[in-house]
Amino acid sequence: MDKDFWKSIEEKPIDIKEEFFRYLPYWPWFLGALIACYICSFFYLRYATIIYQASAEVKILDNSTNTFKMPTEGISLFARSKINLENEVEVFSSRRIIERVVDGLDLNTKYITEGYFKKSEIWEKKPFKVNWLMNSDSIASKGFSFKLKLKENGYQVYDGKNIKPKVYPFNTPNKNLMIPFMVVPDSIQYFKKAIDQSFTVILMPKSGLVSTIKRSLKIENVGKQSEILILTFLSENRKKSEDILNEIVQQFNLDGIDDRQLISQRTIDFVNDRLVYLTSELDSIETDKVVYKTNNELTFLQSDTEVTLSNKTKTDLDYNDLLTQIELAKFLRETLEADKKNTLLPEDIGLNNETVNGLVEQHNKLILERDKILVSALSNSPLLAVFSSRITEMRANIQNTLNVYKSKLEITKRNLEKLKSQNNTMFSSIPTKEKRIRSIERQQGLKETLYLLLLQKREEALINKAITAPSIKVVDFAIAGSNPVSPNKSIVYIVSFALGIIVPFLILYVLFSLDTKIHTRADITEFINHVPVIAEIPYIESDLKLMSINDRSILAESFRILRTNLHYLLPANLEKAPVIYVTSTIKGEGKTFTSLNLALALASMKKKVIIIGSDMRNPQLHTYLGYSKDNAGLSNYLHDPRVDLESVLVKNQLDSKFLDMIFAGPIPPNPAELLSNGRFEALLNMLKEMYDYVIVDTAPTILVTDTLIISKLADVTLYVIRADYTDKKLLYYTMELKHDDKMNNMAYVFNNVGLQKSYGYGYKYGYSYGYRYNYGYGYGYGAEKAIEKVPFVKKIMKLLGLKK
Repeated sequence: MDKDFWKSIEEKPIDIKEEFFRYLPYWPWFLGALIACYICSFFYLRYATIIYQASAEVKILDNSTNTFKMPTEGISLFARSKINLENEVEVFSSRRIIERVVDGLDLNTKYITEGYFKKSEIWEKKPFKVNWLMNSDSIASKGFSFKLKLKENGYQVYDGKNIKPKVYPFNTPNKNLMIPFMVVPDSIQYFKKAIDQSFTVILMPKSGLVSTIKRSLKIENVGKQSEILILTFLSENRKKSEDILNEIVQQFNLDGIDDRQLISQRTIDFVNDRLVYLTSELDSIETDKVVYKTNNELTFLQSDTEVTLSNKTKTDLDYNDLLTQIELAKFLRETLEADKKNTLLPEDIGLNNETVNGLVEQHNKLILERDKILVSALSNSPLLAVFSSRITEMRANIQNTLNVYKSKLEITKRNLEKLKSQNNTMFSSIPTKEKRIRSIERQQGLKETLYLLLLQKREEALINKAITAPSIKVVDFAIAGSNPVSPNKSIVYIVSFALGIIVPFLILYVLFSLDTKIHTRADITEFINHVPVIAEIPYIESDLKLMSINDRSILAESFRILRTNLHYLLPANLEKAPVIYVTSTIKGEGKTFTSLNLALALASMKKKVIIIGSDMRNPQLHTYLGYSKDNAGLSNYLHDPRVDLESVLVKNQLDSKFLDMIFAGPIPPNPAELLSNGRFEALLNMLKEMYDYVIVDTAPTILVTDTLIISKLADVTLYVIRADYTDKKLLYYTMELKHDDKMNNMAYVFNNVGLQKSYGYGYKYGYSYGYRYNYGYGYGYGAEKAIEKVPFVKKIMKLLGLKK
């Protein structure tokens, strides 16, 4: 049963409407938290460090078309790859570039002006400037600051919070501090306004400053296919953020230009070195060519080849002609020797010797004349003899001439053969010479071509160096928004509003979660629905805890409700006065208070009522009436049979002739034994005959067993639960009492319901967890109706779906 009970608690569904009205009574908490958060937000926005964001857009240019390319069949020695934006982003945010920015803008020196609540950095309108008189490398790792106050003719330096009286002149080195420096007025206009004002000069270490700038700089590309980068930078000063961003862009551009100029310069140096080498090579080749031509008697290879070929051809022709002449001379000589009859010799056979040809012609004339003479003269004619003698001489002469001619031809033949051999040798050496000459000329041509190309490339490199293209194209120069990015007013106010709602909500949620007390009727009925709650008794602030006759107070009305509901619990077949027990789990829950007021409510109907104080361990009934706890009472009656009812009965109490009482009496050592000796039951039976109602103010059930001993004697048991006091876990105990039938006809009385937390008691008692009880008498319809009429609440309820 315990397990099922607590399981039902854990599995309780969340009722949004119920939860809303659970927190609604604490609206001052929320209002106060919202006001506090708003005030905090206002002062935070007023004095917080304002951060501006500057942004710039640049396009990365591809300068690969302007790079130097060597004539190596498409292989580029210095060609750049396609643009890699990730690499460019890393270069943009590199420490090397940012260090140049720091040096270029003198960012490691910071000038601060102090206000009442806030310090501000001066960037544009500096009245003065500090020049550090140490090498930049020496102060790069040092951090240093000092405070000064400007005067018309100089400045004073603070020593801690106190200012030194000495005035240091401007433009004069000051070596009194850790790092020597010199203060120089920067702008007369701003300097005059800054006289007698105090400033703090901070020298920041470069490494830390570079890291800070790197963290504030963000770079991202517009799109995957785009070559445009967006640079953003955060800073306290709008103009400073713009200047830093523009300087980063400028330094990146100069860095790219320097890289390409370095390539051009290295190209120029390389070409110059190669030109010196090629000049030496060309000179050596020219010298080799001259020496070779000189040694081989060459002028121009083609003309020399033509001359050699012409000479060879001519020699061959002359040699062939010479052989022909030799053969003709031989033929003529043989003919001459074979002609024994002195006949005609062949003429014009092609001999190139005019003497021979003339002799042959004369010989043939003599033969012809002789033949003519032979026709007419006798064989022994003297004339014939003369012709014969002359012919013989002529033939001898021809023979001798042929021999001389042949000798001459042989000499000529030998000379021609020698010349022919020389021509053949010279002609056969022409390809070798041509190959050698062409090899020399090839080397010479290659060197000359390379020499001319290098001269051209040197000029190109010089031009590229002089007109180096930029690395980037600035799409938009840096510009900072007019509204700061931090703190964001909208976000701050939204967060403050959220905190104003969440913080009190969380506090209340924790308090509610840790709170195990019973506060409302719903805390009872949601777990125990088989035991009725017949009345809710309101919290009373005044000391007057008892109702009076004709009382129209809320307290009186609540007990009249209890009186009315009580009649529905009484058995219908009762013939005598009902016995009504008023008990609770622990002390302090209002048993006696409830007993007295219920008795007064019943007595107001002119019913005779008696109250018995049976809590003999901690009696409280006498305290309401001003009696002593030692007055004779129930303990005396139960202990001593000689004590009669009249001796313990106190009549006509609280100005009512219908109300009597029996106090608990002195505290006995054995209350349980007294209640179980039978006299208490007899007393009740006696009182039933005498009164209309018998109310018994019993002891708490969980602390002592007194009440359980006499519980079966009751017709109705009113179990008092006190709001904000009784623990929810005690409900399980009351369930056990009901389940085990230890209490007769049990019903709950919910006591001490808080102000504005009951269930519709007019305009004072408001709304609680979704239950309304409208009793009329001019008390209205409860706080729920009043709350729902408020426009703001009505809108919230509509948003939460609590009201259509």
